Amino acid sequence: MANLLLNVKNKAQDEIIACAVRLYSAETFLYKLVNATLRADDRSKIDTLGAYCYLLHRRVSYNDKYQIVYRGANLMQAMIDDYKASINAWIRWLAFTSTSRDRGQAENFGSNTLFIIKLLGRYIHMSDISSISYFPHEQEVLLDAGTIFKVEKVEYNSTSRKYLVHLETGSNSIKINTANA
Repeated sequence: MANLLLNVKNKAQDEIIACAVRLYSAETFLYKLVNATLRADDRSKIDTLGAYCYLLHRRVSYNDKYQIVYRGANLMQAMIDDYKASINAWIRWLAFTSTSRDRGQAENFGSNTLFIIKLLGRYIHMSDISSISYFPHEQEVLLDAGTIFKVEKVEYNSTSRKYLVHLETGSNSIKINTANA
């Protein structure tokens, strides 16, 4: 990890940002620490993680096309119940969120829940990072920290033995609750 950072030390900003995103996509402590810090709204780590989060945020941008992405997650029943109770309500995910354009990839994470997320371009900061990811076959799309969603429905699929949580992105001006995925 240190060598990758040293290699882009005096490079153009785009190369530095691409390196930061590539490191985020790796199976390391880094993405876990960043997201745990954001979810907890832990401001004590601003000095150490703030610049890195800024680089990630610079990579994502408004997207003007509609698409559907997927995210597998292992949720406790209480969290699933929270989503059920939030149908037609707006929620915010505080952390950066990795999703996939490939439903099969998201379902392969051994999870009990599949988020089916409609990205409405005018409301979403996102970036397709598959070309710079450590795992390009996952067709990863990175959603910005603080993304807002409307919970459309929650259903249980007995064939896949998963809860399907249908979300749709919304505007940052909507009054919302926070949730974890």
